[in-house]
Amino acid sequence: MQQQSSLQQLLSGLRDTTTAVSAAAWEFNRDLQSAGPETVVARATFLRGRCVAARSALPPATAKLSSRPDATSVVQAIRVLDRALADHCERGFRQSGPGQWPDSLRAWGPFRSRAITQAIQRYDVAAEKFAGKAGIKLGK
Repeated sequence: MQQQSSLQQLLSGLRDTTTAVSAAAWEFNRDLQSAGPETVVARATFLRGRCVAARSALPPATAKLSSRPDATSVVQAIRVLDRALADHCERGFRQSGPGQWPDSLRAWGPFRSRAITQAIQRYDVAAEKFAGKAGIKLGK
């Protein structure tokens, strides 16, 4: 029972973290083409911060779940999510490169945020399946 409670806390915490990233991605894309440059940059910076925070939660979760043979698919989904957050968010939303940053964010931001959201959705599905098999109710 203790282990089940610990798993529920772990999975619920990750869900809360990924929900925050998804919400920031949605906010980034909201009225992206008409938003001013300062707004676009502020939203990208906020999204990147959420991604950095989410990535810091993933290694401890992977370590805790890796010892469980029934958690293979959720561990794999966490690793895919980690790569997506690193590639499309941490690196993809950093301020660097040629051109005007707001214009680059407008051009590439929707693609990158979609990749992040898809990785989160894949993780959510894997986590729900794992939780169900482990007898854990995550709720919504």
